Amino acid sequence: MTEFTDIAPQAVQYLSSQKGQRDFSGVTITYAGERWIIHNDANDPGRQAADIAHEIAHALLQHPVTAMFQSDGSRSHNKEHEEEANWLGPTLLVSDEAALFAAYNRLSVGDAAELYGVSRDLMQMRLNVSGARKRVA
Repeated sequence: MTEFTDIAPQAVQYLSSQKGQRDFSGVTITYAGERWIIHNDANDPGRQAADIAHEIAHALLQHPVTAMFQSDGSRSHNKEHEEEANWLGPTLLVSDEAALFAAYNRLSVGDAAELYGVSRDLMQMRLNVSGARKRVA
């Protein structure tokens, strides 16, 4: 389990860099035995919602909190855990029922995204994955 004090110097260096500011979306750390989500509040609000939902998905799926960086300094990722969170996170924001509502009411992707506070890409993905438009046709 990664404690905040274990990653702070390397994380602060990364997050302060141009690459970190450009590429960083969100991460879960532990502090005092609790999970904390750190996200990039410079991203647009729809992206921030997706980033936070992704990190919440990790917690719901009971993924362990691991080191932010590998020994060589590169970001640490568990591909399987990331894929699971990539599917659950958007579903937390736009359920099948929400996608069906948008499709039934013939909302544009942009209008539906605005209604649910997500990006157009995330809304389009949820409409596609849920089959909402086909289900209401």
